[in-house]
Amino acid sequence: MQQGPPLDLLITVDTELSHARQEDLAVRLEEVRDRDVFGRTPQGQFGLAYILERLQAHGLKATFFLESFYGLFAGVGELGRLVELVASAGQEVALHLHTEWLELLQVPELAGLKGDNLKDFSRQDQERLIALGLEVLARAGAGPVKALRAGNYGANLDTLAAAAQNGLPFETSYNPAYLGDACQIALPQPLWQPMRLEGVWELPVSAFRDYPGHLRPLPLSACSLGELTQVISQAAGRGWPCLVLVMHSFELIQRRHLRGLEPRADALMLRRFEGLCQFLASRRHQVRTCHFAQIATQGLERPQPPAPLSSHPGRTLWRLAQQVWRRLDSRRG
Repeated sequence: MQQGPPLDLLITVDTELSHARQEDLAVRLEEVRDRDVFGRTPQGQFGLAYILERLQAHGLKATFFLESFYGLFAGVGELGRLVELVASAGQEVALHLHTEWLELLQVPELAGLKGDNLKDFSRQDQERLIALGLEVLARAGAGPVKALRAGNYGANLDTLAAAAQNGLPFETSYNPAYLGDACQIALPQPLWQPMRLEGVWELPVSAFRDYPGHLRPLPLSACSLGELTQVISQAAGRGWPCLVLVMHSFELIQRRHLRGLEPRADALMLRRFEGLCQFLASRRHQVRTCHFAQIATQGLERPQPPAPLSSHPGRTLWRLAQQVWRRLDSRRG
């Protein structure tokens, strides 16, 4: 039986445009925005506005990581439109930075800065980039920003120090399943729970063991509903202080990059998202969805658990079957 306060679940929504094809951003910006941010399909819109509406319907909180460099490219007014949507729904805005945008920007103070991830820059340059991102969000109408996530989870310890230098209390780029790849936050042991590092609270993206020797991060699109509910319940039962779940503004649609096929609503993902919302709404005594601004840091850091959370192999097999079906379904005309 659970003892103590409920688990804090941070639902984080990376609200961004795809960088899969640079010409999408340079030539078809509005079309890509409507697809990736607003989830526009012939069946309706299943992106930002839809996610906000369903969260509100279930009384849940989430934090939306908005891409500031998109605002520099498309105009601060465009970014302000997203800020207003999030704020008017009573949700939180945080800072997301994809440095791939730098190649498309005509900003004198950024001349010569190029890199795929924040970790590719010096600490001083990361401080400049984060400061600019916060400035753009402020110009777009965002209130006090409490958290940063690097695009692609591409951060290192300098990123954390740069976030602290800019007055951010929280950073959430550490992803155990991406270590050694884009994520270069090198630590002596895996981080499963919050830790004070380089002057900032690092809240790791949650991950779990889905089969022996393998870690899976906790995004909506990568886990079955059974895996999500089991991992959340397990964390609450063990008295963990918090979990960080990731989703994207475009996760509820499919066929975003399939040539000759227009995007459409993803029935499986819509059911999964709705199922998760219903589960969380029915477990308020165990799980509290919250914003970063609501996190109490006193007593937040505890001894790291010796092992990650885990899922039942049967739930993992069901997810694999769903993934196969989803890929086949996405290619049907």
